[in-house]
Formats: sequence, structure tokens, C-alpha cells
Amino acid sequence: VVICDAEGNQGLPAIISDGSGGAIITWQDNRGGNFDIYAQRVDSNGTPQWTTNGVAICIAEGPQKLPGIVSDGSNGAIITWQDFRGGNFDIYAQRTISNIFITPTSLNFGDVLVGQSKEKTITIKNQKTSTANLTGSVGSLAAPFSVANGGEFNLAPGSSREVVIRFSPTTVKAFSAKLEITHNATNKKNPFEISIEGGGMEDKVDIPQVGVVEVKKDEAKVVSTERGGTVNPDEGHKAYIAFNPGKPGRFTLRIFTLLGELVHEETKVSDAPADYFEWIPKDLATGTYLVHISGEGTSIRTKVVILR
Repeated sequence: VVICDAEGNQGLPAIISDGSGGAIITWQDNRGGNFDIYAQRVDSNGTPQWTTNGVAICIAEGPQKLPGIVSDGSNGAIITWQDFRGGNFDIYAQRTISNIFITPTSLNFGDVLVGQSKEKTITIKNQKTSTANLTGSVGSLAAPFSVANGGEFNLAPGSSREVVIRFSPTTVKAFSAKLEITHNATNKKNPFEISIEGGGMEDKVDIPQVGVVEVKKDEAKVVSTERGGTVNPDEGHKAYIAFNPGKPGRFTLRIFTLLGELVHEETKVSDAPADYFEWIPKDLATGTYLVHISGEGTSIRTKVVILR
């Protein structure tokens, strides 16, 4: 496993367990011209978790050499070294900073109607135990995802920032993306990736003899071949009950009188985000009837008027 293959010489490595099945390694490194002190964390598979080729522990003027390392008892480390920044060799120490907290680590917008938008929030926090500011940058996303307030951040210990992610689908399709957050923390891989998913959902249904009907999520509309929300069976009218449960499943239509008497019931399986029931009223008197569609966590209610 390559820990560091930067330019210049790297030598005198020291290693300890990180207490989580991995390890923290430190070494002296003259990639910048003088020897400095760098460190890297690897997981139990040997995969580097910090910035490629390590994070700088000390890059002060003059050479820094002969690093030593011990556990800090909190899955981090304390690193010591000889330091010539003052013209003589002195002894310095630095505790590795495990300071970034990101939640959630993935986003799923579910199904969103085409032409509409939905927002979710990611929180970036510099932990109170940090010994330095948390700096970094939130990346961008390609449509239909977008970052409302990305860019650079600089957070003092204990402070946080909320990042708003917006999903605005323009087609009926499943979408996915990864948001990169770069940072100077030592407890998370850099850049840190957040997986994002969402689907575009149509809110229209094409009904025979009626045409395209728009129905919003958790909504139902009663239409007929002649009079919109009224139906006259004596004139051959059919009732089409368009509904939008928001996801596929098994759905049951029940129609009641205003007194609660069940006069019609049927069930259908639909794999479309919007669909319809076709109903021909028989032997029902003129009046208003209650319509209830249920299934897959859906409960949609509306009314239908029958005229004879």
C-alpha cells in the first residue's frame, strides 16, 4: 500500500493503531525543499483516509525531523518532532484534528413531480473538540440537482453550516449524483462524497374519450365524457376517476352515499404514478356520492355528482 509517493524524500516513518482497525502513520518529508512533518490515516483495508500523500502536520520554516507518535486515546494521535524554525532544534508536538461531522451522508428525494422542486439540507459541523478552524469547499451538481449555497466555508470549533440541495426534475426518469465536499479535517476521507438520488414523476394521465388530465400527488379528479364532474348514466356517460398516488401499487376504489352506504368497490394494480378508474353507475339515484381511493399508504377522497 502506497502511503506517500510525493516528490522529494520521505523517511523515518512511525505508526500506531487508530483504535478502529486502521492506523495513523507519520514521517519526515522534504517535498517542499526542507523536511516537514506529514501524516496519513488508513482503514482496516489499508485504504488512505486523508488527503492523498498525507496531511501536513508542520510546514514551518526550517527543517522538522525525527517524528514520533502516540495515541491520543480518542482514535487520533499526538505527534512530536525536532524543529529548527528558531535557529536551534526544539521539540514540538501536535494533536491530529478529528473535527468534521457531516449529516446526512446520503440524500434520497424520492419521486418529485416533473416541473416542481424539492429541497433537502446537509449539515457540515466543526466538532467542539477541534483545535483549529474547519475549512473547505462544497462542490457543484449537474441538473436536475443543484446546490443553493455552495462554495467555500471556514468554521470555528463548534460552529456549523447548512447546505441546501435542490432537485428539479424535467423528465420522468431516475437520477443520481455525488456531491464532493473538500476539507482540511483528518477524520474523514478528502474529498468526502455524498450520494444523491431522486426520480422525476409525471402528474398526467391520458383517459380515453376525455384526453390528458392533470392530477397532483395525493389528488383525485372525477371527469366524464360530457360534463366534467357530473355523470348522467341515462345518456351513456361514464365516470373516470383520475388519481395520483405518487407511486405504483395496488389500489381500491370505494364509492359511498352521503349516509355511508357502500354502493361500488373495485381494485386495480397500477405501475404508473398517475392512473384512473372507469366506472359506469347503475341503478343509482340522482345525488352526490363520496369517492375514496386507498392503497400503498394512499388515502384520496373526492366527490361525484350523478344526474338523471
